[in-house]
Amino acid sequence: MLSEGLLAQSIASRLSVSPRTVHKHLGSLYRKLNAHDRLVAVNRAQAIGLLPIAH
Repeated sequence: MLSEGLLAQSIASRLSVSPRTVHKHLGSLYRKLNAHDRLVAVNRAQAIGLLPIAH
C-alpha cells in the first residue's frame, strides 16, 4: 500500500487499525530499510526484492 502512494489514514482504514499503528510500523520499516521517506523505502524494497519493480 505504501508503494501505491496511500497515506497513513487510508492504509489504516484498509487494515482496520489506527493511523498511529500505521505510523509506528512505517517508522520500523524505514529504520530497517535505512530510509528517511516512503520513496526511498519503496526503492530499497524493490532493490532487495521485497517489492516487484513497477514498469
